[in-house]
Parts: sequence; C-alpha cells; structure tokens
Amino acid sequence: MAHPRIGASILSDIKQMKQIVPGVLYHHEKIDGSGYPEGLKGDQIPLVGKIISLADAFDAMTSRRVYRDAMTIKKACSEIEKGLGTHFDAPIGRIFLESDIRKLWEIIQDGFIESWDYSNFSEYGAVAVGTLIQ
Repeated sequence: MAHPRIGASILSDIKQMKQIVPGVLYHHEKIDGSGYPEGLKGDQIPLVGKIISLADAFDAMTSRRVYRDAMTIKKACSEIEKGLGTHFDAPIGRIFLESDIRKLWEIIQDGFIESWDYSNFSEYGAVAVGTLIQ
C-alpha cells in the first residue's frame, strides 16, 4: 500500500512530472473516503488523482492477472458504473463511460502510438480529456 507514496516521491524530483505527482499519490483515494494513503474524499481528491484512479481501475480489471482472467470491457464498465459516487467521481466516470471505449481499447491493443491517427484527435476522446482538464 506504499506504492502511491513511493511513486510520487520518485516523480517529485522530475520537473516535467510535477503536475502529475498528486495523481500518482492519490490514485487510490476513493470518493467516499475509504481509500488510501490519506482517506481523502470527494473534492479533497485532486482531479488528476480521480482520472488516474479510473484509468488504473479500468486497466486492472481488463488485464489478465496470475490469479484471474481479464474482465471484458462490458463487465469492467459495469463495475465502474456500480462504483460511481463511492469509488469513482461520478462526472468523470460518466464522461469515461460515454466515450468510445471500444475505439480506445483498439488503440491500446494495437500498440497505441503505431496506429494512432493524429489527424482526428476527437475520434479518440480528446474532447472528453479536454473537458476533464478544463
């Protein structure tokens, strides 16, 4: 359970990473306050922490582990839906769930950079990301 603090500590000395350090530190906090390392809740959790939390959970659910198979995208989205307002920030979760998750999944599975068509960012959810960071 120390990995958020360890990761944040490693990144804190890198100038280009300063803005994401709070996201790394707080990505295991939950909206209802039951997370760690500090038990932050709701608006106490930085936006970048809320975003990384959702991305990390989706990745964990859809990745095969030694102890279990990967969930389907549909099942992972259902789990995220169930966690809105308790585990995940509801507005951020809604933006994620309403985005083109299947297209994002294809990009990730195809190697991302090699197959990303930079000519049309909105196709890949840039509008959603822009909404979140505004």
